[in-house]
Amino acid sequence: MSIAPTQSTFFADTGDMAELRLAAQKNDPQATRETAQQFEALFIQLMLKSMRDAGIKSELFDSSQMDRYMELYDRQIALDMAQSGGIGLADVMVEQMQPAGQGAAPVPEGGFAVPPRVDIRPAPSFAPAPDSGVTTEPAATPVSVPAETAALPTPDRAPVPGPDPTRAPAFEGREDFIANMLPLARRAAARLGVPAEAIVAQSALETGWGRHVMQRPDGSPAWAMFGIKAGSDWTGDSVSVTTLEVRDGEAVRERARFRAYASPEAAVNDYVNFLTSRPRYAEVLQAGSDPAAFATGLQRAGYATDPHYASKIERLVDTVRQRGEG
Repeated sequence: MSIAPTQSTFFADTGDMAELRLAAQKNDPQATRETAQQFEALFIQLMLKSMRDAGIKSELFDSSQMDRYMELYDRQIALDMAQSGGIGLADVMVEQMQPAGQGAAPVPEGGFAVPPRVDIRPAPSFAPAPDSGVTTEPAATPVSVPAETAALPTPDRAPVPGPDPTRAPAFEGREDFIANMLPLARRAAARLGVPAEAIVAQSALETGWGRHVMQRPDGSPAWAMFGIKAGSDWTGDSVSVTTLEVRDGEAVRERARFRAYASPEAAVNDYVNFLTSRPRYAEVLQAGSDPAAFATGLQRAGYATDPHYASKIERLVDTVRQRGEG
């Protein structure tokens, strides 16, 4: 019995697996190859998962539903790749499983024979997407940025580095972050006259839902919940981190100091004082109950150089509202 190659098979189709099991019981050579392709698909899926885990995820798409979708998507990609020639692993397995003297099984159309010698090629380089949040450090060569970005006022905050992976995060997750920050934000909102959800959303954007809170030299949280830089007028505690700054229209890396606090509550209180003591944030304080006006006011005042800063806060407001009401 011979079974046809299962090109473009759906990974969840159990019927194909049943046919493959039946053919394998009859020592069908084609079944041997398809079994090897299944193992190769599993290997490719593990590679894809490892690459995704190593990358930086967007906070806007970080959810259990999205993780499940990407898992199913990776399975299908891995299966399609394995059945379209793959990376050569299936061919090696087929050759290994052949009895001595018989040689390798024929390669199906679309595949390729395994060469006696494999040259490892350098991995291609890819430029990160403009809004991916990923930066590269080739050397001290500055990176040009758009003129409209450089024209913004000097920001009071900047991108912060990730936490020490050996230490537990400051918050256990989004729900824990919202549960702790929302009561503090509501008290701050009463003083500022702006939406509490927008304050929490901004802090979530600055800290990655509390998973990227800046750390002190001893590894303890600095509770810099809004990433406010420690200028010459700041007499409190501070932490020094590497950040990306815009200088003369170019983005360069340098060390900068940020305000540090004893607790999230202290950070929120200083955030209120910071906004109310600077005329440049007058538009922010006139936002009323409109989260979009609040976020736009922050961006126009130069709180961040990210051209999408306001829109990101607006999207996070919906998440805060949904989970804060739950």
